[in-house]
Amino acid sequence: MKDIVILGSNGFAKDVLWLLEALNEEDKKWNILGFIDEVSGAEPVAGYGILGNDEWLLQYPHPISAACGLGAPSLRQNVMKKYRGHQIEFPTLVAKRAEVSKHVRFGEGCIVCPGVLIAPNVVLGNFVSLNLGCTLGHDTRLEHFIMVNPGANISGNVQIGSGCEIGTGACIIQGKQLGPNTVVGAGSVIIRDVPGYCTIVGNPGRILER
Repeated sequence: MKDIVILGSNGFAKDVLWLLEALNEEDKKWNILGFIDEVSGAEPVAGYGILGNDEWLLQYPHPISAACGLGAPSLRQNVMKKYRGHQIEFPTLVAKRAEVSKHVRFGEGCIVCPGVLIAPNVVLGNFVSLNLGCTLGHDTRLEHFIMVNPGANISGNVQIGSGCEIGTGACIIQGKQLGPNTVVGAGSVIIRDVPGYCTIVGNPGRILER
């Protein structure tokens, strides 16, 4: 078994723990050590303790794997910069109950939760997280450090820039482009291209702030 830790201990980190435990039910590949969290004194999660902060992981004396349980794209980007050049592997984890075409390309450190559907010719960059029950249509491309929250529906031929967060139940129609670091609010419907570095909400989606 390979040693693995989960980065973060809140929200999405608990979903990542569930995913790892489910994968171990079929193939006991992962020895889950616990969580890495910058908040000292954080409570154990589902019987797994907080091992320490980033320094604990950076000083670990042996090769180790880490799964990203950090939801916010900006936080994820900042944390990953610290780990470059160290003996840390970031595996892509795909739930057995996800439906994924064999013609999908994954980057490093992606997380695919149960109920996710990914159509052919989709390309995912590094550290893309697809939460429960979201869908990605054919020929869609997601760049790096993107968070797609539960139940979001992304149609075919959509292009999403790095650092975006797609809210729960949001919908992006076919062929649209989202610039980097865009936040799409929960339940929003995107029917036109969106520039980067903005928040967009509503049906149809409108830019709230930049």
